[in-house]
Amino acid sequence: MSTNPLPKRLLSLVLTICMVLSLVPMSALATGDSGNDSSNNPNTAVNAIVNGSFEDPPQKDRNAPQLEAGDVSGWSTTAIGQLIEFGVNIGTSSAPQLWGTDKSIPDGNQFAELNADEVSTLYQNVSTVGGHIYEWGLSHRGREGKDTMALIIGPKQANAPAKPDEDENGQDQFMRLTDWVQRNAQTLGVTVPTDGCSQRITVYSKKFDENGGFLNNPGNESPFSTAPSNLYTETWSVWIIATGNQSWGSYGTHHPTYDPLQGIGGGIGCSYTVPVGQTETTFAFCSYAGATSNRTLGNLLDNITFSLYHNVTFTTTAGGKGTVSAEIQGTI
Repeated sequence: MSTNPLPKRLLSLVLTICMVLSLVPMSALATGDSGNDSSNNPNTAVNAIVNGSFEDPPQKDRNAPQLEAGDVSGWSTTAIGQLIEFGVNIGTSSAPQLWGTDKSIPDGNQFAELNADEVSTLYQNVSTVGGHIYEWGLSHRGREGKDTMALIIGPKQANAPAKPDEDENGQDQFMRLTDWVQRNAQTLGVTVPTDGCSQRITVYSKKFDENGGFLNNPGNESPFSTAPSNLYTETWSVWIIATGNQSWGSYGTHHPTYDPLQGIGGGIGCSYTVPVGQTETTFAFCSYAGATSNRTLGNLLDNITFSLYHNVTFTTTAGGKGTVSAEIQGTI
């Protein structure tokens, strides 16, 4: 009876497979041939965000235009005025929102300012693959000092976020969620950064209604909770990000210490797991605090990405030979 060990080449293959499996979510291995249905194909998502660097529409002669939201690819706003403000470097003329000696823009020549003339939410609904893990990356900067914002990721609602009764001084659902986090930071165990990015904060809410409120929310009952229930069915992942105005801060997959070899989130917790069946995900930004009392100023944004964590493929032949390939799709 032979006692020879497994051939070295076969053993090497087995070890390679085990190592790759340890790095990726099991859902990434469960994707079969789905024909032309891109909603079930993780290979279709490189950056799910459309116009993440705000290069569309291109501006040739204005450094700080306020554009109609309908003219800006990918992005929506809850502002009643429906304006999105850009900052643009044109030749040697820099965007007026950029202070200090560093007038650079992380990606391209344009960026967005979170609010134009009114406090609101800037958001995008993106196509995602349920059961898969995504990682986000972005660049953020203050305008007149240190600005702080909330990044909120969660399920697209049947009713779009809106301000009640079209009141420009009102609060949409994401603005209310941001304020609730701010008031309940201690209860949530959140350390709000004076500079940098917080840990992930998980908040549960009721579903949005069509007038800027929440369904099944009578009286003074809070639409938010620290725990899920039959009423609090919507799960939101929240990060609070604070940056000064002398240079851009890089966060998520753009952070200098991000390391894909440290596993999901690159060691800094910038991942989001899309629930099974969730084909559209909302990616939203709200002002948390500004350098001045005017919250319509500041919170500059650029270079926003939202990409699949890993994609793994296996190929085998009838002879028992196999190959394993792993591609990291998060932007680094």
